[in-house]
Amino acid sequence: AIFFYVNISTAPLLSAVVPLISERSVFNREVLSGTYQRSEYGIAVQLAGLPFNVGAAFISFFIFYFMVGLSLDGERVAYFILMSIAAYWILPALGQLFSFVSPNIGAAVALGSLLMTLFTLTMGFLIPASE
Repeated sequence: AIFFYVNISTAPLLSAVVPLISERSVFNREVLSGTYQRSEYGIAVQLAGLPFNVGAAFISFFIFYFMVGLSLDGERVAYFILMSIAAYWILPALGQLFSFVSPNIGAAVALGSLLMTLFTLTMGFLIPASE
């Protein structure tokens, strides 16, 4: 069940790619004209997406956590919520990074898909060769 949750939480990585690639020309024009710095734009994008990422983390938490029947211990619930918020904040930021370093949408999505595949293969659910 945790494997499914982690796999689903990587979806925001790819959803963050397309909007930023379409905004890249505006970003370059504004930075070159001196309207704002690159860091200010990055911080603004992160802050603008934060309510959506936190909301998605809470919605997925409420749907997943109680349906699976995980421990209701307060520390475990709080830790799971914090890790959900972190995942839903960091993964879109990673997708945004791919959109800025890639030449087009196809390359950014391919890079994100490759990374998601590597995440899935290395998330700790592989059976050792000795077994």
